[in-house]
Amino acid sequence: MSSNNKSFKEAVLALNSLQSNAAQIEAKRQQNKKQSDNLKLMTRSLSQVGVTLDQLNGINIVHITGTKGKGSTAALTESILRQHGYKTGFYSSPHLVEVRERIRLQGSPISQEMFGSYFWKVYDALSSQLEEGEQLPFYFKFLTLMAFKVFVSEGVNAAVIEVGIGGRYDTTNVITQPLVCGITSLGIDHTSLLGNTIEEISWQKAGIMKYMCPTVSVPQPGAALHVLQECAQEVRAPLFEAPPFDARQRISDTLPHLGELSVGLSGDVQQKNASLAVQLSRIFMERQADRRKWTTPTHGRCTLPLVCLSSQYMQGLEKCKWPGRFHKTEREGVTYYVDGAHTSDSIGEAFKWFRQQSTKERQRLEAANKETRTILMFNRTGTRAVCDLLEPIASGLRGSEFKFDATIFCPILISSEDNTDSNDRRIVPELQLSEIRSHKDTWIHLLSNPSTTTHKSHDSTHKSHGPIYKSHDSISKSHDSTHKLHDPVVHLFPSLKSAIQWLSRDPDYCLSECSTGVITPELVDADVHLQVFITGSLYLVGNSFFYLKEKF
Repeated sequence: MSSNNKSFKEAVLALNSLQSNAAQIEAKRQQNKKQSDNLKLMTRSLSQVGVTLDQLNGINIVHITGTKGKGSTAALTESILRQHGYKTGFYSSPHLVEVRERIRLQGSPISQEMFGSYFWKVYDALSSQLEEGEQLPFYFKFLTLMAFKVFVSEGVNAAVIEVGIGGRYDTTNVITQPLVCGITSLGIDHTSLLGNTIEEISWQKAGIMKYMCPTVSVPQPGAALHVLQECAQEVRAPLFEAPPFDARQRISDTLPHLGELSVGLSGDVQQKNASLAVQLSRIFMERQADRRKWTTPTHGRCTLPLVCLSSQYMQGLEKCKWPGRFHKTEREGVTYYVDGAHTSDSIGEAFKWFRQQSTKERQRLEAANKETRTILMFNRTGTRAVCDLLEPIASGLRGSEFKFDATIFCPILISSEDNTDSNDRRIVPELQLSEIRSHKDTWIHLLSNPSTTTHKSHDSTHKSHGPIYKSHDSISKSHDSTHKLHDPVVHLFPSLKSAIQWLSRDPDYCLSECSTGVITPELVDADVHLQVFITGSLYLVGNSFFYLKEKF
C-alpha cells in the first residue's frame, strides 16, 4: 500500500510502535549513554527528511522550557503572535486526546489528513535511509522531526516550540538560532533524567540558551537564578527577568494594566505565565524586524520594563485556550474541575483554584437548595512520588472544614479499542491496579498522620457531608481513626471508563467487576450535584476528556 493511501489511524498505530516501553526506558537510563549524541543524530535526521538548519532557524522560533507553566506560557505566546498577524506554528507535548494536538497551525491542531500525509513522508524518508542495525527514531524525536517538517513546508513565520524534558539534550534543542528563549518556573521533576537538585535541573534547562540570543525568565529561586546567570555568561546570552505581575502599573488612561485583563487561562499562576508571554512576544517582534536587537550581554539581575499593551496583546491573552489546565467543564449533575498538574507545587496551585471555584459554585447551588458533594480523582504517570504529589492537597485540608466527600483512584490507561491514541507503552497495565491500591494507602496515611492535625485554619467554606454512596464503602478501614482529619471514603475502580460512568450515573455502569478484585460502589443519587477535581497526570486528564467527549 502506498503512503498516500494510508489512513490517519494507520499512521497513529505506526507512531505508537516507536514508543519505548518501560523496560527499554530503564535499560537506556542504566546505559548512561552520552546524551550530547542526541543532538548530532537529530541534525542528521533533519537532513534526511529534507530540512536544513537554515530552514529551521528561518521560521523564527520562540524556544520555551521550564518545570511548571511552559505549556501555558507557550500557548499564550502563540496566541499573542497570531493576533499580531503572524502565521504561527506551535509544537507541544503531551497531547490530551489525539496526537495531532501536538502540532498546531494558526492555533488549531493539524487535520487528520495533514497529519497522515506528513507522517508518512517523514516515515518513508527515514526508513529508506536506515543503516544496518539502525532503528527509526523514538516517538518524541519522530514527532519533533515531523513538526519541524510541517512548519517549514507550510510557510510558518513564527514558531513556538515547547521543550519536551529538560532542554540541554532535548531533541528540540537542535535549534541553533531562536529569536528568543523563555524559562518558566523551575522546580524538581524528572529527577532520573535531569538530576536531584534545583541546581542540576536549572543547568539542564539553561541549555537552550544560545549565543547573543535573549532569554527571558520568570523570577526564580536564588539557587536556580545563580545557575541561569552563570550559564548565560558562559554562552554570552543576554538574560532578563519578566516583571512580577503585581508590579505592573497602569500604562495609560485608555489601556488597563495586565492585572485587570481577563486572561483566557484560569488560575492565579497564569498571571506569571502571561507576563512572560508578553515579554517573549515583544522581543520576538523586535528581533524579527532587526536581529541585532537584544544581543548585548547582561550582568546581574536585569528586570525588563513594562510593555504597553495594544489591543493585539490583550486579545491574544483573552482568547487563548489551553485545555487541561485550570479547565472547567459541566455535564448533567456534574462539574469537572480538571488540571493536569504533575508536580507538587503545580498540584498545590490547582487545588487552590479548585477550592475557590467549587466554593463559588456550591454557594450558588445551595442557594437554590441543591445538594453538592466534592470528589478527588487522582493518578500519576511514571515514577513520581505519590506522597509528594498528594501532600499539597492533604496539607490544604488540615485544620480546614473543606473536605472531599470521596476520593477515586483508577488506572490511567483506556482501551486501545476505544482510542488508538491512548496507547502508551510506558505504562504497564498489569501494574495499574496494584499501584492504585498503594495510592489509597498513601492517601489514608497522609490524612491519618497525627503530627499534621495541629495546624488551624479559618477556612469554613465546606463541610464534609459524609459518604455519598448508598450502601457500602469500597475500602475497608484498617487504620486507627483516633487522629484522622476525617474518615476518608476511598473508591477504587478497575478502569477509568468505569469511574467516569459512575460519576456520570451512566446506566451502563457495572456495580462490581469481580475478576479485578475491586468492588465498585453503587451509583450516587441523581439529585446530588458532584464537583469533581481531576489532577495528577495529563494522561489521566486527556483520557478522561476522551470519555467525557470534551470538545476543545
